[in-house]
Amino acid sequence: MDNEEISDEELEEELDKAFKDSESKRDVFSIIRKEKESLDNQEKRIKDKLKL
Repeated sequence: MDNEEISDEELEEELDKAFKDSESKRDVFSIIRKEKESLDNQEKRIKDKLKL
């Protein structure tokens, strides 16, 4: 951001945008983490089947 003065309304809008962006990124990382855990569990089950 520039060093110019901004109104409270503009600041609030910028904070809202940043919050929404961080929320969506958190959701994406949560989905990726859950998918990785699922794949790890699937891999473990396959390895266990092959050991039999």
